[in-house]
Parts: sequence; C-alpha cells; structure tokens
Amino acid sequence: MESRSENKYLLLIDLETFKKEFLPFFQEWRDTYIDDLPDHRLEPGEPNYHKYKCRTNWFHMFEKTLLLAIPHMPDPLQSEVIDYVENVFTQLDWSKFRTKEEIATATIILNKVTAWLEQQ
Repeated sequence: MESRSENKYLLLIDLETFKKEFLPFFQEWRDTYIDDLPDHRLEPGEPNYHKYKCRTNWFHMFEKTLLLAIPHMPDPLQSEVIDYVENVFTQLDWSKFRTKEEIATATIILNKVTAWLEQQ
C-alpha cells in the first residue's frame, strides 16, 4: 500500500540532505521567532520585523519547507502534517496577518517536526 506522501508529495531531496539544510531553519523558527502578536501593525524595518510568526511570509516559508519534509516523515506525524497543510493552509486568508490561534497551531506542528528531525 502506498503512503499518502508517495501519491501527492514528491521526494525532492534525501533525508540526510534535508536535515543538514533545513533543521537549522526549523530550530531557529522554534527558538527565536516570536509567537506573540504585536500591539501595532508591523512595518518593514522595525526591530524584529522578520521574526514575527504573524507575518504571512513566515507562514509561506513554513508551508513550503513542510512540503519538502512530508515524504520523509513517519506516520502519524506525516498524516498530521498533511492534514495541517491541506486543511489549515488552504483556509487561510493570505491578505491578513495570522491570528494567535493560527500561530499556536503552526507552533505545535513546528515543535513536532523539529523534534522529529533532531532525532534523525
């Protein structure tokens, strides 16, 4: 029986290379990016502007990197991430900053994927 990743998510990079190239990003996103919502609309050039997860660009980076990781993931993590990508990302209004709930859900997935990669 084929896994879900073999049907839709292409293996574009081997796990060893993926881990070498992308684990630092997952760790940085987990350890240094900001989950809190700012008390004002962020503008480019502000301190830590690029470190806020509420920015749409952070969600785009996160989604695209997850898509590369999916073929390597074991179940049930793979199924959880596929569900997140296919059901959460497709429902986002990309013209707006993310909500606290959307950030919290992304952070849960981020933590799980980072922990898995660190064990590889």
